[in-house]
Amino acid sequence: MRYMGGKHRHGKRLAQVISEYTKSGAAYYEPFCGALGVAVHVDAESKHLSDAHPELIALWQALQNGWTPPEVVTREEYNEIKADESAPPALRAFVGFGCSFGGQYFHSYAKKDGRKGRSEYAANAAAMLRKKVAKLKNSNFYHSDYQSVKPENAAIYCDPPYKDTTGYKGVKFDHSEFYQWCEERARDNVVLISEYDMPEPFREVLSFERNMNINARVKTRKAVEKLYILGD
Repeated sequence: MRYMGGKHRHGKRLAQVISEYTKSGAAYYEPFCGALGVAVHVDAESKHLSDAHPELIALWQALQNGWTPPEVVTREEYNEIKADESAPPALRAFVGFGCSFGGQYFHSYAKKDGRKGRSEYAANAAAMLRKKVAKLKNSNFYHSDYQSVKPENAAIYCDPPYKDTTGYKGVKFDHSEFYQWCEERARDNVVLISEYDMPEPFREVLSFERNMNINARVKTRKAVEKLYILGD
């Protein structure tokens, strides 16, 4: 499922580093779990995945319980579900993220991705979710702000809204507050953060160039993605 800021294309690379800190049995926590681009590849005995978006968490919980998302969503259905806040939250998350252009929540209806013969977004999103569900058996999902996540002796991976970027519509993110939370959590855990740049005492452990466009075939904008650690 396409998701703004998701790590679908680089999740395995990040998970290889993160798994070094869970292989001894430490639990894995991800308080900005999003579309699970990293979490599904992390090798951990238990995973605790949360997000501040309640409908997104409802989607993952529904999938764990056997819910099957639709493979066809028409423009009319998209607009109806967008307008109906009483619609099932799992369905709203699936349509809002999986059937919107760029993976931005109810940004605009997207039918094709520009490649000839490619099926509509709903079918692609449903297929991707089916693959991920098989890897969720040891995962626990809950709706929570990142500040409520307070484990001990765990590996915490964070993929927050990046500083000095457009970010998520309607979301105000205090990066200074987030840095303070990371330092507090690092007293009892290993904290890893994806960002373009982090201040000291965060230490860079991985960097790689990535395409900033959600369509992998469009390669006009590049950025250097970095993984930082605190508490090692």
